[in-house]
Parts: sequence; structure tokens; C-alpha cells
Amino acid sequence: MLELMLELQDDERTQTFLTQVKSAQEQVASKPSKPKAMEPLTPAAYRGPVPVPPQRATKTANSSGDHLTRTCTAPASNLNNAAGNHNACEYGFGEGLKNPVKVEEKKNQQNRIVASREPPPVPTLPPRKASFPPSNPLPPPPIPKDSAAAFQGRGTALIPNTKPDSFRQTDYTDRPTSWCDSPSTNSMRQAMLSSEAGQREYLIKHRLGKKEKEYVDIQPFSFFIGTWNVNGQSPDSSLEPWLCCDPDPPDIYAVGFQELDLSTEAFFYLDSSKEQVWVEAVERSLNRKGDYKRIRVIRLVGMMLVVFVKKKHKKHIKELAAEHVGTGIMGKMGNKGGVAIRFVFHNTSFCIVNCHLAAHVEDFERRNQDYRDICARMTFHLLDYPPLSIVKHDVVIWLGDLNYRLFLYDTAEVKHLIAENALKKLQEYDQLNIQRQTKRAFVDFIEGDINFVPTYKYDTKTDRWDSSGKCRIPAWCDRILWRGSNVQQLKYRSHMEMKTSDHKPVSSLFKIGVKVVDEQRQKRVFEDIVRAMDRMENDCLPSVSLSRIDFTFKDVKFRQLQKERFLIKNDGQVPCHFAFIPKPNDPNYCKPWLRAEPSDGFLEPSETLEIYLEVYTTSSPSLGTTCPAASAPHWRLCAASGSRSERSPTSSTWERTAVQKRKSRW
Repeated sequence: MLELMLELQDDERTQTFLTQVKSAQEQVASKPSKPKAMEPLTPAAYRGPVPVPPQRATKTANSSGDHLTRTCTAPASNLNNAAGNHNACEYGFGEGLKNPVKVEEKKNQQNRIVASREPPPVPTLPPRKASFPPSNPLPPPPIPKDSAAAFQGRGTALIPNTKPDSFRQTDYTDRPTSWCDSPSTNSMRQAMLSSEAGQREYLIKHRLGKKEKEYVDIQPFSFFIGTWNVNGQSPDSSLEPWLCCDPDPPDIYAVGFQELDLSTEAFFYLDSSKEQVWVEAVERSLNRKGDYKRIRVIRLVGMMLVVFVKKKHKKHIKELAAEHVGTGIMGKMGNKGGVAIRFVFHNTSFCIVNCHLAAHVEDFERRNQDYRDICARMTFHLLDYPPLSIVKHDVVIWLGDLNYRLFLYDTAEVKHLIAENALKKLQEYDQLNIQRQTKRAFVDFIEGDINFVPTYKYDTKTDRWDSSGKCRIPAWCDRILWRGSNVQQLKYRSHMEMKTSDHKPVSSLFKIGVKVVDEQRQKRVFEDIVRAMDRMENDCLPSVSLSRIDFTFKDVKFRQLQKERFLIKNDGQVPCHFAFIPKPNDPNYCKPWLRAEPSDGFLEPSETLEIYLEVYTTSSPSLGTTCPAASAPHWRLCAASGSRSERSPTSSTWERTAVQKRKSRW
């Protein structure tokens, strides 16, 4: 036989519960112990809710007449039958309420735990003579650790979690198990030091950036930028007429594709077999005079961007990242949108964006919106940096099938102007030029002079304009724009010999001035900044003084608040933050029965603040009471990083009260 000791309150609810337990036991004894297979529950026996054990009152077990102790016995052979209804098992009954089951060990532990007595109310603390709002009343004594663990095991949020380590005003409604509210834990101590070191490092970097001109030289590098809408086709010829059309090899290639793959798999599953085919075709067609290394490729459905650099420049590429934004169906799908790669080359940041905007002549406003969506939603996330948007780069190059058409709807007239080489006249009707002039899209971007015929739309494999039933009006859909300083466009052209698609590829050759760091000059500037900061910090070290540092609490009584006051004054030249901090390897800045209020705050120069030291002793599960030692360890007050800390000893004498004496007898 297994005996389960349950401590229950002597009230009507308990009596009802015990009656139902006995009824269940009698029902088990009157029927065979082995239930039928898959026997359903019989709700008729219990029409009301499943009996719930009464909640324990927060009184001690030795209070007269408040509790009854009863013994419930059950055959041990039946305790293994615990496959019943979930709700019944929750309260210790088997399937169909026929077989008692073993109550979980955790709940047995909880039944044997006796909650502590509610303390008498403590008067509220007096308001402080400072800018801090008055504190809340003192909290009740903490729940013992073993009780707290049991309650947390039940999933009951009786013990609130401590707040994150931060300097904040004390909030007793969210107090940890220790009575003394100590935001200055070891973890906060480390965070404080690391945060201050990080701020200093950030300030040095900021000032170093301000003096950048003193240690960088602008050196030119060549960039080849190419874009092509391939209309879902595979490469059927060499790409050298497009990618290798200059005698000198560029330092960096950035090549973008649109409509790389029009298959269902690419749209729904983001998988494309053509990605590798086109990447390999590009690699084979790079200028043979240069030795190139691919640094990144990114694809979203049919949009792909790949970047190559000369191997000798690879070590100067850092902070590389790639992102994509879909603006297609429902404003999210990847049939339209943009992909981008960003990096830092030497000391200049670059962002290269490849996009495919909304189609159709009349949808120029939708194209404007696609552009705005890409700018707003495209962010790069790097370690130790805040999110970076497209415009937060020194140089931005934007390429792709922008899909802007002409505000001319007569195909014959457009073809006539092209035949007469009146391209400047035709560009007056170009939608992109008009949107830029009216500042509706691509504001601050620059585009070079267009001296080539429209790149859309041709019959595939030919140089003939679209001869299909739709008879598309020719337009400059494929464009390359840029923004930034020290950027010079050397060439801007189309490549009519490429006939794979209904678009013609476009390329641009740039000479871009890149900031190259002179390490010796940078080191000298860095040292000057550090020395200047050291001088400033030495002149502006925070400093505080205390009106007293020795404190004695006489005749401390159980559950009776005692307090001593002192003044803290900022006698330095700068505002300072003060906080009580723990000694190394100590979790709190003082013992559980001692607290400083407020324990942290800010002081302006010459400002004085009143601080109270408060002693309050409470019950303890192991000792019955928490008694302050005759000579307590020092506590420390830290004024700010880099300043001295004050050590103050506290001492006390302990007087046994009638309440404590009675407690000792229990």
C-alpha cells in the first residue's frame, strides 16, 4: 500500500472533494480492476466539473483549527493504471474515474510544502528629497527557494522574473527573490564596463571618420556594370561581346540579369537550374587579362546579381552583405522587385542594386512605387552596425530592367524618330526622365547621356523591332544610374550583337575614386585622438562625496524597519551617474536584509541627493530568521566609470523579539 499525505483545508470545498475521492474508491472496489479495452468515459457519474483540490491558505501548519491532515490509501497495484482521461489524470484519477493513479511526484512535493505566514503590513517609505518619485511600499518577505522552485514547476507565475540589468528606478511589483533590490548584479557590472568601453571605441571611430581626409588618398578604380533581361532564355553564345568589350580589364564586375528563369519552379520554389548556367557563362566571358574571383551572387526568382573582383583586390573587400525585396504579386512576390549586394572596398562603401520594375506603358506610377518600396524595405544587417539602407553608402549603382516606357503611343512615329537618329527628341518623352525631373522617383540619381537606340522590344534572335500582334513601342527599359562622389562614367552603351533575348544588354564603364587608407598617417591621427580624449577624460572625471560612511543599526528587531540617511553630492565638473555595485563574485551589492534607496541615479554638478539605508529582517526557510551579522561586509558606491568607489561599513546588533521567540519554538 502506498500512502499519500495530503494536507487539506477544513472547509466545505475540502469535504466535497474528499467525498468524491471516497466515491471513486468505492466505485473501483465494486468493479473488476481490469477495464474493458477502449472503454469510453461515463459522464453520468459526474455531471459537474472534475473535483479540484482546494487551494492552500497562506497560513502555517501549526495554526490551530485551520487545517486537517488526512491519509488516503490506495492499492499499489492500481497506481500504474494512468492512461485515463487527461483532465481526470490532472487530478489523480484513472480512465473513467475507475482507477486511482499515482499523483505526480512534483504535486506530492507541492502538497507537503507549507506556505509562509503573511507578514503584517509595513508603512510606506517617506518621500525622497530629490527628483525621484517616491518609492512603492516595502514588499512582503520572499518565498523560500524550495517553495519558489515548486511553484514555478507548476507553471504558476508566483515568482516574477527579474528585470533586465539596467539602471532604473526600483519597482517592487517586479521584485526578485532577494529583498534588497539590486540592479547592480555582476552581469550588470560587466555590461556597464563593456558598454563604457564600447562607447569610447565608438567615439574614437566617429572622430577618426571626421578626420578621414588626413589619412586617405583617392585612387581610381574601374567598374564594369552590366544589365540584361534574358527573357527566360539560356545562353546560346559567348557573352564576350558584352562583358569583354574593353581592352583593359576592369577592377570589379557587377552583372545583373532579369527574367533569368520564367518557370513555375523558380517562382514558387525559388529554385532555378539556370542560375549556375548563367554564372558560368559570365565567368567564361570575363576579360582574360584579369584574374577574377567571384565574391557574391544573389537571386530572387528571375533577378540575379553577381559580383567579381580581381584577386589582388579581394583582401580589401569587407563587410559584404546581400539582400532582396519582392514587389510583385500582392506587393511581395519575387517576380518583380530588386536584389542588392553591398561591400566596403578599401575605405569606400558600395551598394549595387539590380531591379525589375512593373511592366506596361500606363503603369509608370506603379514603377515609382516599386522603386520607393525597394528603397524603404532593402536593409542590410551587419554585426556591430545598425541596419543600413541603400542610400547609406558612399556610392550606389542602380541597374536593371526599370521598364519605363515612352509617353508616345504611335509606334510608327517612334520608329521614324529612331530611324532619323532623333534620340534627344525621343528622350523628351521618356518616362524615367520625366519622373526624375518631377522628383517622383530616382531623386539624386544620375544617368549618363543615352546615345544608343532603345533596347526593347525586338524579335528574339534578330535585330528587328517587335512584329508580334502586340507590336510593342520601342523604349529604353534597361538603364544604369548612380549616385555618389568621385564617380565618372566613361562609357554607356548597348550591345546590339547579342540576340538571345527580346532585350539588348546594356553596360557602363565607370572610373570611381576610392578612399585608400595610408596606414602610417591613420596611426598618427588615431594616437592624437586617443591622447586628446585621455586629456578630456582626466579633466572631466566624475567625483562624488558622502556626508558619512559609517553606519550602525542598534537593536534591530524582527520585521521592523530601521533606516539611516546620508547625503551624496556631485563635487565634480560634469554630470555623473552613481550606483551601488557588488564586489567581485557577489550577486548583490549588500546582504538581503539591507538596501539603499535610491540605489542608482544621476547627479548634476553640485547637486545633492538624500539616500536612505534600510534594514528589514524577514523569515528564512533554513534559519527561521535572517539575522544581520555583528559586522557586515563593506558595500561600495561607484560614481561612474573611471572614478573611485567609496566603501562603507555597516554594523548592527540583533534583539530577539516576542515574534521571533515564538517562531523559534515552532
